[in-house]
Amino acid sequence: MNPIKAQHYAPISESELAALKENPPIKPVGNFLLVRVEDVKETYGDSKIVIAANVVDREQKGAGLGYVIAIGEGAWTDCDEGPWCAVGDRVVFQRYEGVVPPIEGLDSGKFRIIPDNKVLGVIQ
Repeated sequence: MNPIKAQHYAPISESELAALKENPPIKPVGNFLLVRVEDVKETYGDSKIVIAANVVDREQKGAGLGYVIAIGEGAWTDCDEGPWCAVGDRVVFQRYEGVVPPIEGLDSGKFRIIPDNKVLGVIQ
């Protein structure tokens, strides 16, 4: 995993990332990416101050960091530069970007389907 930490987010584990990359719950089509959004921490920083559940839920839905789990076959076919991220990359995207898949069994807010051109950056 990347050593860069975001203030309110907890990176997903290496084992979860490997399992998701091997068997993604959704196969994106066209120019879309499946992103596993990072979890929102339930406390402020390293303190023991607990964030209210409704705030955690709202922040999870608005999260702008995640890991690319799968890429549709049409991603980046309309640009000359080629792909600017790959499966497994930790990426930044705009808050509330994409669609939260309404599928029973997938935790609400933990996955997003976003267009390829909405990736704003790759965290190195």
